[in-house]
Amino acid sequence: MRLIFLPLLFSVFAGCATQHSAHFDAKNIWHSVNDGNPKAVRQCLQSGASPNTHNRTGWSVLHEACWIRDPKIVAILVAAGADVNATGNNGSAYNFEVMWRGIPAIKQKTWPATRHATPLHTIISSGGGENERSARLHIVRILLAHGADPNIKTRDGFTVTALAAKEAPELLPLFR
Repeated sequence: MRLIFLPLLFSVFAGCATQHSAHFDAKNIWHSVNDGNPKAVRQCLQSGASPNTHNRTGWSVLHEACWIRDPKIVAILVAAGADVNATGNNGSAYNFEVMWRGIPAIKQKTWPATRHATPLHTIISSGGGENERSARLHIVRILLAHGADPNIKTRDGFTVTALAAKEAPELLPLFR
C-alpha cells in the first residue's frame, strides 16, 4: 500500500508531472494556463497533457491563453502543437465566459461575432487597455507565424479582419 500511495501523493503535489490520467492532466493544464504559469504549462505538456485540450464548450487552452493575453503561454502551446485554427465545438465559448467570468455587459456586444471563434478571433475580441496592446500584437504575430488563418469565419460570418476593424483597428495591417 505504501508503495502505491507515495507515487500518487507525489503526482498530486507535482501537478501534471507524473499523473497518467488524461482528466487530471487536462484539469491541471487549464489551471496552469489560467494562473498564467508558463513553467507549470510546460510540466503539464511534458507529462502528456494535450495542447489541444478543450473544455465542455469547445474552448481550447489556446483560446484561454489568448483570452488572458499571455504571449509566453501562447508560444509554448503553439510550439507543442496546439491547433491555431481550432474552433469551439458548439459555439458557446463566449457565452461560457460571460456566465462564469462575469464579463461586463459592454463586452457582450461581441457575442454574435465570437461564436465558433478561432484563437485569432479570441485575441482580437479579448479587449484590454493600452498595456495589453503589445501582448495582443505579439500573440497575433505568433498565431499568424504558425499558420493561423484570418479568413476563417465565425458561425455568424465574421472573419478576423472584420472583427479587427470593429474591435482592434490597430491590428488590421497584420492581416493584409
